[in-house]
Amino acid sequence: MMMTVVVFAACQSAPDTTTQQKTDSLSVQYQEEWSARFVGDFVNDGYTNRQTGADWYAVIINQVQDSLYQISIRSRADKKKPTCTFDAKAIAQDADHLVATIDSLAILFTFTDSSLTISAANGLPEQLQYFCSGGASIAGTYKRIAENLDTQTMDARKFINALHFGNHHFFVETKGEGSLQDLTLQVIGLQQPTKIEQPIEGSISDAVVMDMDNDQLPELLLFLQSPGSGSYGSIMAYSVTKQSQLEKVMVPSIEQDAVLGKQYMGHDRYETAKGRFLVHYFPMYQNGDANCCPTGGTKMIQYSLEQARAAKRLRIDFVSNLPQQ
Repeated sequence: MMMTVVVFAACQSAPDTTTQQKTDSLSVQYQEEWSARFVGDFVNDGYTNRQTGADWYAVIINQVQDSLYQISIRSRADKKKPTCTFDAKAIAQDADHLVATIDSLAILFTFTDSSLTISAANGLPEQLQYFCSGGASIAGTYKRIAENLDTQTMDARKFINALHFGNHHFFVETKGEGSLQDLTLQVIGLQQPTKIEQPIEGSISDAVVMDMDNDQLPELLLFLQSPGSGSYGSIMAYSVTKQSQLEKVMVPSIEQDAVLGKQYMGHDRYETAKGRFLVHYFPMYQNGDANCCPTGGTKMIQYSLEQARAAKRLRIDFVSNLPQQ
């Protein structure tokens, strides 16, 4: 990628810092107002009768950053297997709507002051049954609750995802409270079934599978988010070898990089490109910037996979500085 930088000399007028400050303030205000509307716990009708054994499930929404939100649905798990399980990122469309996209299915989350309604934005409503068992569906209206959610009987898993690539199947789960969680990774399709259990600091926010080096074998990427306001991101990566074994992939640290880490204060975002590249975005902080309001634009880093001497590793292909939006 080639970027052209044009520098204007003295004839250019100075930027209107007052206008920029007003725009930044307005943006923060919208984020705070929308966050107050979206973030919270919402429950179905069965929650009221949970003490008598009724099945119930809850929608738990937290803000990741700016207009990006994490939505999880968890069910009762003490008397039967959980009925519904759902994890996805959603984007704010306006003050009343979030949209999450799973494969090609767009799921709409519509908010009022006291409720949340889940529906299919495209496709068939029956597709929302995919996330449940026994003919149940995540579609419907949920009531916002002000008190703490009763987690004693709820499915304790914080992150759940099943990913598939050809004959390889990856099952990722985390449990735990606070800054330390327990990760369980099971892989089927290797020479021998493989199970990895280990503690992690922070939480897993997403997981993807793709073939990054065109060898017809998958790589698994787990995206972690540290606790605290910085939400520092990190990656755990694995590759399936030609010997049908699971191998750890080396990942460079942005925070410890003398150049890339200079304006880095977390708030990472990751995307995949063309089925084999990883793209990493994070805001760049100038001196004096508050945690909420970076002003240095966005850093974009593209990674590919290469074979190093000891193991495979993520290689930085290029770095770009994107202007402040």
